Amino acid sequence: MVAHTHPKNDAFEFFSPEDIMYFASLASANVTDTDIAILNPTEITFALIVDNQTFALQFDDTETVNKLIDIYKDIEKRTEFIDDLRDDYENDINIMTGETTDIGKQRQHVFNHLENYNLNVSLYEANYNGDYIQNWEKLNENGSTTPCN
Repeated sequence: MVAHTHPKNDAFEFFSPEDIMYFASLASANVTDTDIAILNPTEITFALIVDNQTFALQFDDTETVNKLIDIYKDIEKRTEFIDDLRDDYENDINIMTGETTDIGKQRQHVFNHLENYNLNVSLYEANYNGDYIQNWEKLNENGSTTPCN
């Protein structure tokens, strides 16, 4: 598991487009020049802790690993991937009306973005009580959750 944080007052509290590309880079670094994985890339977990909330990404299958690595390695595809999700996030913000974005909106954008690219990546959330991360649940696109424990 690789974990990182975002400041509470940052524009993007959920996984940023660059975070998802970093997730791809972790998978890419795991594959040798002979296309042999050092460890099963579907076991790579990329976590985000923000404002006492914990989220994680995990690949569902090796086909998705390869698709996301392909996007990551191709600068044009990577730029388009990043720009598309960033635009979705930024379109929630309207300075004139005071409308802002939040984790819920950003989470839905990530679901939609992954679906648009036909990427099978699961999203998870856990409780963080200051000492422990516990009670992992898989986030479903319809807003429901499925317990993992």
